[in-house]
Amino acid sequence: MPQDRNALLVKAVEKWSASLLDMTGNNRLIYYRELKQGTLGLTGCVPAEVERLNNGEAVLVSELFGAKAYRQDLEPDEELAKRLAQANKKAKAVYNKWKIYQEEKGISILFLTKGFLTWPKDPLKTSEPNAPLLLAPLEMRPVGAARSDFKVQKIEDWQVNETLLRFLDETFETNLSGQGIGEQLRGGHEGLTRHIDGLVPGTEFTCRPDQVIGNFTYTKLPMVRDLQDNIQMLEAHDLIAAIAGDAEAESDLREANASGLPEMSDPNYIPLADEYLVLDADSSQNYVINAAIANKSLVVEGPPGTGKSQTIANTIASLTARGRSVLFVAEKRAAIDAVAKRLAAVGLQDLVFDLHAKELKTKDVAQGLRATRESTSEVVQEDYKQRHKGLETKRTALLEYEKALHKSHQPWDLSNFEVSEKLLAHPSDTSVAFDRDATEQLTEDRIQTIEAVVDTWTSQRLDLEWNSKWIGTPVSDGTEAGSFVSIINDLVTSLLPKTRRTLEALEVELDRSLDELLFDELLDLFELSGEIQAREELFDSGVWTLDLRDILADLQKQYFSKENRAARHLLRPTQRMRVWPPSKLVAAVDKAAALQGRWNDFELGVTPSGLFHTDEFRDQVRRVTETLAFLGDAQIETLTTSTLAKPGGTMPN
Repeated sequence: MPQDRNALLVKAVEKWSASLLDMTGNNRLIYYRELKQGTLGLTGCVPAEVERLNNGEAVLVSELFGAKAYRQDLEPDEELAKRLAQANKKAKAVYNKWKIYQEEKGISILFLTKGFLTWPKDPLKTSEPNAPLLLAPLEMRPVGAARSDFKVQKIEDWQVNETLLRFLDETFETNLSGQGIGEQLRGGHEGLTRHIDGLVPGTEFTCRPDQVIGNFTYTKLPMVRDLQDNIQMLEAHDLIAAIAGDAEAESDLREANASGLPEMSDPNYIPLADEYLVLDADSSQNYVINAAIANKSLVVEGPPGTGKSQTIANTIASLTARGRSVLFVAEKRAAIDAVAKRLAAVGLQDLVFDLHAKELKTKDVAQGLRATRESTSEVVQEDYKQRHKGLETKRTALLEYEKALHKSHQPWDLSNFEVSEKLLAHPSDTSVAFDRDATEQLTEDRIQTIEAVVDTWTSQRLDLEWNSKWIGTPVSDGTEAGSFVSIINDLVTSLLPKTRRTLEALEVELDRSLDELLFDELLDLFELSGEIQAREELFDSGVWTLDLRDILADLQKQYFSKENRAARHLLRPTQRMRVWPPSKLVAAVDKAAALQGRWNDFELGVTPSGLFHTDEFRDQVRRVTETLAFLGDAQIETLTTSTLAKPGGTMPN
């Protein structure tokens, strides 16, 4: 391989690793801070109960905070009662976020920490180092239908915070992440602190013995290890090299991908004996499947409901039928479940080996492999020739129909399809409208039509109240009546609760509630997060820890002034380009300062980030606003998230 490809891969792996690990002040594995709701500190808890938790026993949260003494006291302590209520509220927030990650991404992020390492902060940064030293995975189970308490249990041994070790390696040029630290672990967090302190002369490390129950996104570190340990393997892969910026690999990949691409009409002519679709597929979906079979690299995009999961299921079936293996990965657990469910629905569940299934055990894996082998050996070979022949006849008829439908005819040079399209553009005469002369228009036929529409509307209102805020929405026929009721029910039972859960998960990271924000402001947060991400093409995320307004004022002074030099010195570690023309630097900082100011106006309590720039956040908020606007909600401009459904609350009618 060319030497420059290796250099590109090394640089790309450094960039990807930094992006995965996030060494900025937002990483709570390095800069931990207590959250109002999202963490549960154990300082001041009952020592005996904390010891039981550390030893792997199941412990109630209430007993950690002294519930036994509270129950036994003849005159209960009011302060203790408040503390127990606050602990339960925090436990609920921790539990809810943990379950969201489990259900949507199939990973557990709940840990018990022991010991917090601190050292003098970097003068160029605002965040104080405060990193958990040891972490142990936890399980958490609610007690009672009302979740009045929670039982927590340590389920694995203590492990070192490897994100911290990587950060120390990068900051102090050590090799902590490459050393075996089993010996130091036997000394607990105190012994590990002494070991680190001895490897970094001139920096004083101290350790606080605090313990915390909280969610830490610790799962990306194995990806970093894989990247850094397999650069040679990545170098041999043209697609990875092209992503890293290798022009030669890009050219080779583009050339290979351009030849032999299937045509959109190819699915119409594939012999049925070579087609292994197990679910319905239109022409665009079939094109994707054929491109994958032809070993082409491609990106498939589409909004929800356009059949992406169905296309993936068909692709897996088509490739495995040809004796090939498929690795299917997804960021969220729900995407994997959607594909696996479709394969199971057509009897192909034995094709799937789910590496991240809940409670996966070695015994279950062995039994599953045995069952798959036995089921495949018992498959009866059937003769499909007659069925294929009948399908071929029907397909030929459909192709001829399509050809006739789109054939142009004289004298207007229009096809049957185009004529039908133009006719549909004219309003139908089946609507019912009342005006001043309504009584003259109410023939017997029209009265029967109106009665049918009203009957349909009333029968489909389901459990909606008659004082609904959407009374007066114009409905012209039975189809529209059913459509409006369906939209309202989907809003009340699905869209609003999902949006509320998304906002609650975001609030765990913040120092304020999102309840009082207007929906337009939430969409502004999405756009602002996107602009912040775009600005990080010029600066890394460390720039947001600086006071950019003050720096901008200093940059606008004489170039060789003391203030200007100090400002450039503060900015230099955050710049992605080494050489900046003064005017370009001032313009870039001016834009970044404006973004920082807009972000600070929201008083979120965290540095600017792309936290809100997710498709899920944007789509849910936008769908709520668009749905309410469609239904004629006159209050849309003043609608806030506090109107959404909360546990124990009500839905808007």
